[in-house]
Amino acid sequence: KEEMEAVAKTDKYVEKAYNNLVELSADELKRLEYEEREKAIRDYNHQMKYQFLDGKEEGIEKGIKEGKTKNIISLVIKKLQKAKSREQIADELEETLDTIDSICNIAEKYAPEYDIDKIHEEYQSQLE
Repeated sequence: KEEMEAVAKTDKYVEKAYNNLVELSADELKRLEYEEREKAIRDYNHQMKYQFLDGKEEGIEKGIKEGKTKNIISLVIKKLQKAKSREQIADELEETLDTIDSICNIAEKYAPEYDIDKIHEEYQSQLE
C-alpha cells in the first residue's frame, strides 16, 4: 500500500485515480455500482463493434451484388446495341430469359444513351 501511495504522489492523475480506487474499495455499494457501470460500458462497446462489423460485412456483400448486376446490365446493353435477340443475350450471358427480359424492358426506356445507374435503380426496385 505504501508503494502505491508513493507512486500516486509522483503524478496528479495517478494520485487522483489512486484516491478514487481507495474510496471505491472502502465503500462496497459504490464499488458494485462502479463495476456495473464498467460492465455496461464494455457491453455497449462490444455491441457497437459487433454491429459495425456486421454492417460492414453486409455493405460489402451489397456492393459486390450491385457490381455484378451493373456488369450484367452493361453487357446486356452492349448486346442490345449489336441488335442481338433477348434469347441470344440470355444464352451468351448464361442468365434466365426472365432476367434478360426485365433488364431489356427497362433499358429500352433509356435508349440510346442507356444510363446504367438509372437502369440498375429501376431494375432493383422491380425486384423488391
